[in-house]
Amino acid sequence: MAKEIGVSAGLLGRWVKLERERRGASDGMSEADLRAENARLRRELAEAKMDNEFLSKATAFFAAKQREQKSSN
Repeated sequence: MAKEIGVSAGLLGRWVKLERERRGASDGMSEADLRAENARLRRELAEAKMDNEFLSKATAFFAAKQREQKSSN
């Protein structure tokens, strides 16, 4: 792409970086803000996955208990 528009790859890279920062700033989020939000969302996702795993195991446990009760009656 850089060759097509007659600039060096480094210059094009700087332009892209500056534009991304500008767009981030116009959205009210800096690159650091985006990183922090990404880290927060990763933690939140990990917690949700653990909750989901716990609930799946609890469901299986109680379903097995219910089957045991039905088969003993």
